[in-house]
Amino acid sequence: MIDSSFGPDDRAFLERTQLIVLAGGDVRRGWKTFEKTGMKHVILDRYAEGAVLVGISAGAVQLGRYGIVETPQSPAPELLDVFKLVPVVIDTHDDPAEWARLSRAIHSLKGAATGLGIPVGGGVIAHPDMTIEPLRRPVHEFRFEDERVTHSLLYAEEGN
Repeated sequence: MIDSSFGPDDRAFLERTQLIVLAGGDVRRGWKTFEKTGMKHVILDRYAEGAVLVGISAGAVQLGRYGIVETPQSPAPELLDVFKLVPVVIDTHDDPAEWARLSRAIHSLKGAATGLGIPVGGGVIAHPDMTIEPLRRPVHEFRFEDERVTHSLLYAEEGN
């Protein structure tokens, strides 16, 4: 685990690792820490050099095009620029709200991005060719088509 101080030993470790796990928590707070400490650039460099990135919860969100940040002052979600390594907006474990936050975000983007909702207990593999492979549970896909948001399911293959 690398804390928000990101000292020289942590930097040296991160600069040589082959597997980076981005854990959950607060999407905005984590992202601001990545930017402030310089971790963002080290992570991007490691990815470019072949390291595998695994995102869990907020970490998965940060691998996508935008992080969704809800603000009490506005019904429209704020979209935070994140890594953009997976070409979709990712949201996680919002199953109880039927992915309303993700649907609002995709609607606000007016077709500029697709959304993926990863349910509790599920996951995805984002392959280098930009295909998405659901794991364990169906993944919710949201698209903006004909001035509305459409919702479909992407199913995991048997055994995944």
